[in-house]
Amino acid sequence: MNLFLDVDSKFVAGLRKDLKGTSAKKQSDLEIVQGALTLYGWAVKEAAAGRIILSTDAQGNALKRIEMSALAKR
Repeated sequence: MNLFLDVDSKFVAGLRKDLKGTSAKKQSDLEIVQGALTLYGWAVKEAAAGRIILSTDAQGNALKRIEMSALAKR
């Protein structure tokens, strides 16, 4: 399957800036999109199983719930 995306250059520049301190900093645009779709697919499966997606700081504190319409219960 071929998928063509039109992504705002400011968004991509911001993402690249955020990636500078990570091991993903040298990834191609394709690798970034593939990683994003993999993460999205996992999140959708977790939500379908009744689980919630959370983010924490390095110490396991400051919980944040990740919410998006695709993960909402129907």
